[in-house]
Amino acid sequence: MLGYGLVQVPLDVYHHSRTSYMLSHIQFKLSKRYISKLCLQIKFNDSEDYRATAANELTDLVTEKQLIKLHGLLKKNTHIHHRVQASWINMIHEAFYIEDVLNNENNTNHSIIKQSPLPRSWLRQKLFDEHPVLEWYIFFLIRPWALRILAIS
Repeated sequence: MLGYGLVQVPLDVYHHSRTSYMLSHIQFKLSKRYISKLCLQIKFNDSEDYRATAANELTDLVTEKQLIKLHGLLKKNTHIHHRVQASWINMIHEAFYIEDVLNNENNTNHSIIKQSPLPRSWLRQKLFDEHPVLEWYIFFLIRPWALRILAIS
């Protein structure tokens, strides 16, 4: 654990100072999540396997205990589904934002022009809608150097 804190954490902080690295890292995580999401959908949407297991497990009379167990499984799977969907949407928002930032890195008028179809977060709207130049300076001048200094100190 000590090696992780001394080596990996500063390295991650340093890598987050590079926008292109962050975008490629998020794209990799998105592709990985998408593949696992598809595998789970295929697994649970296979009706033949579901029918075979349901026919083996169900008896003629459904008891209250079986209904309670089924209800618990339904709640658990619904919670997992909503959690995965929320993390997927957050990661998509982050990828679009970083892509916008990367596209505006060499902008001559020093402002970030939004090209993604997704709305900004509440905090970014309050801070940067009135002052788009401030967002450019924070993201391209202050943030990278602050993260690099934090990583090596």
